[in-house]
Amino acid sequence: MVGPSETFRQQLAGEAAARGLAVWQANDSRWRPIPLATEPVFVPADEWQGLVADCRTVLSAFPLVLRWLQQPARERLRALVFRGLEGIEAELAARDPEASLDHATIRFDLFWHAGSWRVIEANCTIPAMQAYSDMARDAWLATTQRQLPDEGNTTQLLASLIGLHRRDHREAAGQGADLDRRLRIAILHRPDDSQMAELSHFKLVWSRNHQVNLCTPDQLAWREASGGIPAPGRFELLTNPVDLVYRHIFAWRLAPRLDLLAALRQHRHAGIYNPVSAHYEAKAFFALVSTIADDDSLSREVGLPASLRDAIKRRVPWTRVIGDHAQGVPVADIRSSDLEHLVFKCSYSYGGGQVFVGSEWNTAPVQERLRAATGVSGAVSLDLFLQHVRSQIRQAWIVQKRMDGMRHKTTLAHPDLDARVINGFADLSVFVDCNQPPQCAGGVSRFASGPVVNIGTGGGLAPLQIV
Repeated sequence: MVGPSETFRQQLAGEAAARGLAVWQANDSRWRPIPLATEPVFVPADEWQGLVADCRTVLSAFPLVLRWLQQPARERLRALVFRGLEGIEAELAARDPEASLDHATIRFDLFWHAGSWRVIEANCTIPAMQAYSDMARDAWLATTQRQLPDEGNTTQLLASLIGLHRRDHREAAGQGADLDRRLRIAILHRPDDSQMAELSHFKLVWSRNHQVNLCTPDQLAWREASGGIPAPGRFELLTNPVDLVYRHIFAWRLAPRLDLLAALRQHRHAGIYNPVSAHYEAKAFFALVSTIADDDSLSREVGLPASLRDAIKRRVPWTRVIGDHAQGVPVADIRSSDLEHLVFKCSYSYGGGQVFVGSEWNTAPVQERLRAATGVSGAVSLDLFLQHVRSQIRQAWIVQKRMDGMRHKTTLAHPDLDARVINGFADLSVFVDCNQPPQCAGGVSRFASGPVVNIGTGGGLAPLQIV
């Protein structure tokens, strides 16, 4: 690969900066530009359509597996899979499985392996990077003087939110309701949210046709009041009614606010279309989906049809909960000789900090993170690590077959980085929704110099082009 000119790299960095491609670092009160690969990730359109279809199929297994897991006979297994859930998140994991699968958008993360993309985990609560992906794509298109598209992930997310809102308005107010009026939308986030640039982009785009406000929990109230659609409840932003709330904050952060917790318990009534579903994004739950699809008897118990089971086996790599065999399903049989082919992940963790790649186990950086995670002062062997994670009572861990990863050679557009070529890794994420018919089918690609691809651990974005 011949790298792009320095002029191109600087222009791309300027376009990215103009669009606000950055994360907010509250600890030192500054914006950190997100590195942007100068080389896009290209995916053929027919391959992309197959990926989206398979991701939707995998998603359809979630309520089937949860309903099976909720049976009284599965109590010990359920406790292991959902270890770490507390409060309202634990409460709502026990409700109707379909009720917690009502999302305007869900993100499936994929890694390349043996000639195809494989789904390695799901993100439901805050399936971020729709706007960041649009910023990265548009910055690259503008720099290469290509035509900007009419829509992207940001507008698809809005369409999905409105689609779910209209569905519930029809049920509440009948077919004669005014469904095309200007909506009042609140984007709920935590103070000093690291992704304020993305949320601000949502507001910028959505405000073209709707009234949009960014707000923290102390600015939002759920009140029981007469009138409003759907009646009788409504949100209020200070004194202004709100039709829709896009929740960009974990439910456990809202624990002191009893009114907001009440709204989360009735998300359709309240107009919240990423309902509490921490159970669906637990990596241990994802491991259970993999385990069941690989087992004839369990698949029959759960009721996985052959087409669904085939999609899971085609797209989801071997993934297992680290536990014991008394839980009623096969668990991981981990051997030191297999270490280089495995990846270990904490069930509820974000940002890549609790991900350990077996092939890098004995490197100094990984050993340092292992010591911090386990409290061991010396070298952390696989046996010591497994002993530690099996003794945990607050978190489950999973092991997954390591994917080869797509190598991506590029330079980075960033004001503080030089122009050297980096032979790193790129992943792929697919956004899907729970509308009928579907309204989200976009994606994002992240880039990193190492195999743990995450913006939180120093990675960046690659412009994604579906061709």
